[in-house]
Amino acid sequence: MNKKDNVTFEVSFPTKPKKTQSKVEKNKNDKVKALSQEERSDLLNRSKAREIVKEIMDFGVSQSQIIYIIRLLALELEDVHVMNKINAFVEESERFHNEATAKISDVNDKTKIYT
Repeated sequence: MNKKDNVTFEVSFPTKPKKTQSKVEKNKNDKVKALSQEERSDLLNRSKAREIVKEIMDFGVSQSQIIYIIRLLALELEDVHVMNKINAFVEESERFHNEATAKISDVNDKTKIYT
């Protein structure tokens, strides 16, 4: 045969059954629909912030690194008053932690048992 036969194939992929929404999901959707545009924007911004925190935590950072990151982020704030308050709080917390750690090590030094 000189003519080429056209062959067509019909391929069908299994489809996932449609999920029906539970009452909880419907309630959440209703709540989101009831939000104003500003509230939705705030919700999205907070969600993005949580994702950023999750990414940082996935790196396996230590407690001291978290505090340092908080300090660095505070330096990025436009409101200098808020930045100073955050840094003062972090410094006071570090000072308290260092004093508590020193007291614990003093107690451990005094309770040595020699055999």
